[in-house]
Amino acid sequence: MQFRGVSVGVFDLQGLFMAKRFIPARQTFRVLPTSVTVDSSSPMSKRVNALPPPGIHRLQRAGMGSELLELREYVPGDPPKAIAWKVSARRDQLMTREYESEVPIRTTLFVDCSFGTRHGAFGQRPLDQIVRLASSIARSAMSVRDPVGLVACDDAEAQHMACGAGDRHFFQMLDRLSKRAISESPPPVRFTQELIDEAWRVCGEIYPELLNPKVNQVPFTWFPIRRGKRLERFRRTRLAAVLTGLYSLPPDQPQNLIFDDVRMASMCQRFLIDAGYSWTWPVVDHRRNELHDWHGKFEVLTDALTRVVARSHDHELFVLLVDLLDHPDPPGRLADAIRLARAHHHRIVVICPCPIDCRPGSIGISNSPLKRGLTELLSQAERARRINSAEKLQRALRRLGVPVAFASDGRAVQLVLSEVELARGGRTSRAGRR
Repeated sequence: MQFRGVSVGVFDLQGLFMAKRFIPARQTFRVLPTSVTVDSSSPMSKRVNALPPPGIHRLQRAGMGSELLELREYVPGDPPKAIAWKVSARRDQLMTREYESEVPIRTTLFVDCSFGTRHGAFGQRPLDQIVRLASSIARSAMSVRDPVGLVACDDAEAQHMACGAGDRHFFQMLDRLSKRAISESPPPVRFTQELIDEAWRVCGEIYPELLNPKVNQVPFTWFPIRRGKRLERFRRTRLAAVLTGLYSLPPDQPQNLIFDDVRMASMCQRFLIDAGYSWTWPVVDHRRNELHDWHGKFEVLTDALTRVVARSHDHELFVLLVDLLDHPDPPGRLADAIRLARAHHHRIVVICPCPIDCRPGSIGISNSPLKRGLTELLSQAERARRINSAEKLQRALRRLGVPVAFASDGRAVQLVLSEVELARGGRTSRAGRR
């Protein structure tokens, strides 16, 4: 979090004059992601201490856990601390306690940090939902001493963090997530009037003195003829002068920024990012034609999942926190990697960021479209498309044996915990299901 300064407004007693100034006082604070506390009373040892089905490997540990398995007669060589003295006194022979072996369930979080998850305001981006859920899942797993690992994937590479447990590992994971949540340089955006309006608003908040007509004056002209277009040209001219002064551009750059839409869009995007505003809209030029390389994201995620499965040893849990709402049909290689993990008897959970009103089962569109405006109708049509994509995604992943949850649903963390409980019990499906 960056604190850039204080905006001060000075007025006279009669309210005739006003002056606004921005006092810079830059400070930077590291804010770790928040997490949701989930009450879970699940035991730390497997309930059924029996041989697992063929192909499921158990982590070999000494059988001195916390759950009592049985009492048997003493055999020479048993440790003295395992002797049940009270039971031995009642039976008049030495008896030994045997405990269930504690088998931790390793959980690996695959976090989608691509450019497609960074659009929107801070705190409302899909990446913010993903980071919040990842920290909640890690906290719930480490509270029962289960090791948790992290794989942060973007459009180009995947960064791995080995599995671990404890408070130090948990805060290191939060620090890694907070660094990945910082807005990086997004792909170049198109020039739109919304971009200019947002840059003008932010500039008026931070540098009001640079927009003062006495300092930043624009010569009057009749062109463009329309008054609204002429006002837009005046704003763009003043904003070009401000950007030239802030970034020490050459003297001829104001004219280039006025008439070059690509250059102006790039500079406005840079100014908004430096001011602490995440501007990556529009992410989609036309439907299904993203400006970021989503093919690269799925390739990186597939390679990371395959690599983790190749290094795994026992019954593990993989949580994919990936934005799949615009791609309800998983690409072929990603589906093959999921099948590979399922063939190794690992459990997989997919959590997709989604607005709260776009989950499957949400209330549909109203039946009175004539009473609504065009903007609201378009937003409802987009909402209906997202609901349809979410339902299609659920059906596609259920065919692979993978449960799906959505980040806006409060039951997402409970779904992961239930999968951990199934893995801890050594079962391959819920009761009554195969």
